[in-house]
Amino acid sequence: MSATIPSVVAATPFHDRVTHAGLIRVHQGKVRDTYALPDENLLLVVATDRVSIFDFVLPTLVPRKGELLTALTVFWLDEVLNDARHHLLAFGSRIDVHLPVSLREDAELQRRALIVKKLTMIPVECIVRGYLTGSGWKSYQQNQQVCGISLTAGLHDGSRILPAPIFTPTTKAETGHDEHLHTEAVIRQYGSSLRHRSLAIYAQIAAVAEEKKLILADTKFEFGTGEVLADEV
Repeated sequence: MSATIPSVVAATPFHDRVTHAGLIRVHQGKVRDTYALPDENLLLVVATDRVSIFDFVLPTLVPRKGELLTALTVFWLDEVLNDARHHLLAFGSRIDVHLPVSLREDAELQRRALIVKKLTMIPVECIVRGYLTGSGWKSYQQNQQVCGISLTAGLHDGSRILPAPIFTPTTKAETGHDEHLHTEAVIRQYGSSLRHRSLAIYAQIAAVAEEKKLILADTKFEFGTGEVLADEV
């Protein structure tokens, strides 16, 4: 069971246009809606203006929020991680060739939507932490570990994790909170390259953030089989 979406924000004007064009919504997330395309190897992902906080969707919208989320994903995947294997195929006006004729040249949809490759997802949230905070800090306070990784004593909320960021995977829960997984158990099941790839991508985007005087404390990645980067970044 996924998070409940209040009826006042569940429907969107572009959803009516998309379904009227014959596309079927195959998944409604807290913020993004996903539709099947005539090419069964592709999906249309549309970012809405819904607002989610942890496990809840609020009964209000933030105008143009979805456009910003899509622009951020395009920036990271197309400009920063353009050499990485990822699921993004088309954005902006380039989505039109994959859409029914009635949806082409739709400026709002072009600002909100992505065409992505359909993947079989690995059911793990790949969290990389460069700084100790959030659930990582809570875990550290209990036993000085995060996902089975022992850290040095004397750290505080916001401490930089040295000598290097750590890979701390969690479950990908449909409802409720994601739970920490033991790092070595995930590596045994899915291979060490999942950790290496997550750490490498984090290093790349953290460096871009640092150039802008920003700190990327932690972030999460999701991968499809073949370790193809998917979901938003």
